[in-house]
Amino acid sequence: MTGLEKHLCSPERYTTDGAEWSLSFYDIVQECGELNWDAAALCSIISFGYVCGDRTLFAGIKREPWLSKPTQNGARLLDIPLHGRTVMATTDAAVQLHELLQNEIASACSQKKNVFVLLSGGLDSRIVGGITSNLIRSGDIVGDLTFVTWGRDDSRDVSYAKKIAELLDHPIIHLDLTSRHLLNNINLAANTLGCLTSPIHLHRMDWFESVPKESIVLAGSYGDSVGRAEYARQHIIELELHNPINRFNLIEQSIFAMGSSQLLGDLEFLHNRSKQEDRYILCEIEMQAHYMRNLIAHTMGIIRNNCDLYQVFTAPSVYSYMWSLHPVLRRNNIYKAILPMINAELACFPWARTNKSLGWKTKHADAHLKKQYHDYHKWISKDLFDVLYSQIDFDALKNIGIFSIPKIKELCSSINKGDYEYLGPDLFVWFVSLCKFIDIVTSTTQIVPNTESRNSSNHVGTNRYRINAVKKNLKRFRFLVWIVRSIYRIKKAVKLVLSLAHYPPKRATKGHRKTL
Repeated sequence: MTGLEKHLCSPERYTTDGAEWSLSFYDIVQECGELNWDAAALCSIISFGYVCGDRTLFAGIKREPWLSKPTQNGARLLDIPLHGRTVMATTDAAVQLHELLQNEIASACSQKKNVFVLLSGGLDSRIVGGITSNLIRSGDIVGDLTFVTWGRDDSRDVSYAKKIAELLDHPIIHLDLTSRHLLNNINLAANTLGCLTSPIHLHRMDWFESVPKESIVLAGSYGDSVGRAEYARQHIIELELHNPINRFNLIEQSIFAMGSSQLLGDLEFLHNRSKQEDRYILCEIEMQAHYMRNLIAHTMGIIRNNCDLYQVFTAPSVYSYMWSLHPVLRRNNIYKAILPMINAELACFPWARTNKSLGWKTKHADAHLKKQYHDYHKWISKDLFDVLYSQIDFDALKNIGIFSIPKIKELCSSINKGDYEYLGPDLFVWFVSLCKFIDIVTSTTQIVPNTESRNSSNHVGTNRYRINAVKKNLKRFRFLVWIVRSIYRIKKAVKLVLSLAHYPPKRATKGHRKTL
């Protein structure tokens, strides 16, 4: 078995010494008489918002490694597929991708009577929804298709999702998203996900508890990464390798030094699995193994617990093909070419991110719609702050022996003042969930506090609160913001052009015209 025979996204399994692989993290916890906190995992949460590698919050419990095959004695690591630098006409690349996606979706939905597609105002979900709709009309999929969207009714995502569903002539279920759902997700993250990600990512995934067990849910979460080589809105040419950061100095410095050293070892181990050393390739591998698998896919396990979930774009045939292309081809243009192949009218719908179509004549755009489909920052800093803060057990966090309690309190105060520095709100609600997680685990298992030496006078790091205040003031000058954004776009374009020199393209396969 090779890496090319493994999907990028598969159900997570957990194990501990001497135990069989289990789909339930909490079943493994109950088998352990005593647990130790994994300092490197906690450092990873604070640094990136997710846990790297196969770690969990406990040193004795591991997840199935990325691209591996579970065995009785552990897991066998599979080959990581190679990247290529093939260039060809964008339309030719889009034709091939369209065909591969058709085959992937048809195979995933085989024998399924109820098909749900997560639909937003984004590009990936409309591609998945459009292809699925066409396959149902052609008879390649036998089943009922229903779209599901969530968020504010006056947001671009929800409004455009409804219009796309109307165009494709399939029903859509709109799920409201309120502060009440965030409170529920804090419990879900603790009760179901092992507290490995912030509850802020769960949205309305719990709704799928009500669907028939034989249903399948299609998601396009991997579309940006596989199709357009974009991770967290950055192209792989722009990405930097993972580097642990003690955000807000939340972890005692001596412990962070130890934990980050272990994290760097995990990252190096992943690099050594790759047979290629180009920086953009290592960046993509890191993002797939850690960000996509340990944040995006892990969070959506909430859906998988209730019915089948399939992430489109993760089939070996799809991602190995896209990885074979030069990164300059994996951009918006490939989606611009594929959308008319699915539905010509669909290509004219605005992208929720920009409120414009991808180069086609924009139709159905509404300038009055909200860009955000949620109000998480407002809920966290205002509506729910007192409730959330009251649920943080600082004694329990202190007993872990890893965190700086004064710095956690400082973060809480900053959030209450409306400071939305990167990962701040995510970490704040994660601490609330962590306290609930501690109560759940300690009801059946003893957790041993970390006893590493700590330096309480931790002042290393940048004053992020002051920097964020400067950013807020700059936003008042719209012209300056426009200049900054323009410079960013120019720099991105230059990087892509320079990548042709740094990573020389190779000839396309026979029959394809080599163009850029």
